This record gives sequence, structure tokens and C-alpha cells, in this order.
Amino acid sequence: MIAETSFIETHPIQMLRHEAIDRLDSVVDDLPKYKEKFEELIAKFSIEALLELINAIYRDDEFKCSVYYRTYNNYFDEIEDLVHHLNI
Repeated sequence: MIAETSFIETHPIQMLRHEAIDRLDSVVDDLPKYKEKFEELIAKFSIEALLELINAIYRDDEFKCSVYYRTYNNYFDEIEDLVHHLNI
């Protein structure tokens, strides 16, 4: 018998990259000053760069005043939970 493994188990970085970019895309649409850093993250994904971008946005006063602050904050929590869950 062939043991089945999930995509998450076999490709954790790819899954994390996809989920993070999907969520951050809408955040960056509302905060275009982070577009360049976001594009760098897409081109050369790393967990460190991901967490640095999230941290920079989270501390931004414009972000805190965003209409979608609560939603975006939840996105960040989800991304950080994925990083910790995947133990990468």
C-alpha cells in the first residue's frame, strides 16, 4: 500500500507562500506603499521576509486606521499560526 500524505505535509513552504501571498495581496492593495516589499516577497519568498513585512504593516498607523483593519489583522494571525503550526 502507498501511504498518502497531504500537500501540507509534503510542501509546507509552498502552501504557506500561497496562503500568505493570497492574504497579503488585499492588504497591499489598500496600502500601496508596501507594494515593492510585497513584490520582493513574491519573487524571493522567505519566512523571515514574510514576518518582517507583516510586522512593518502591523505597526503602521495607516494600517491601524484602515476600514478593514480587523480583517487584515485576522489574516496576519492566520499566517503566523500557519508558520507556528508547520514548525518551519
